[in-house]
Amino acid sequence: YQFTHTLAARLSADRAALRDARWRLERLSPQAQIEGRRQQIDDIAANIGRILRHTLALRREQLTGLQSQLATLNPNAILRRGYAIVQKNGALVTRVRDVSAGDAITITVSDGRFRAAVTPPSPESEVEKP
Repeated sequence: YQFTHTLAARLSADRAALRDARWRLERLSPQAQIEGRRQQIDDIAANIGRILRHTLALRREQLTGLQSQLATLNPNAILRRGYAIVQKNGALVTRVRDVSAGDAITITVSDGRFRAAVTPPSPESEVEKP
């Protein structure tokens, strides 16, 4: 009876050692390492995809903002809001003192340009002094 009991205990210990060795062998096997590395690569690729999508969304928002700014600052958009570009001999007129009575000027508005002549200021007109 003692021999059978000892043999059973020994057999149980050997089975446990064999299971442990098999587990270590499977874990350290090249196939298991390859599978582990593949999983890491898949995780990294998924993370890169998320980062790229997020970055792309941010860049799209920035581009939309820049397009809006560009549309607002577009000279044609400014002209459509009622402003005009006044030129004398191709140079911008930015002050009353840039022109004199009788000067020929070109006025550009949203749908084209036309020529005009400067008339003397009326007595009630005001000129800002710098």
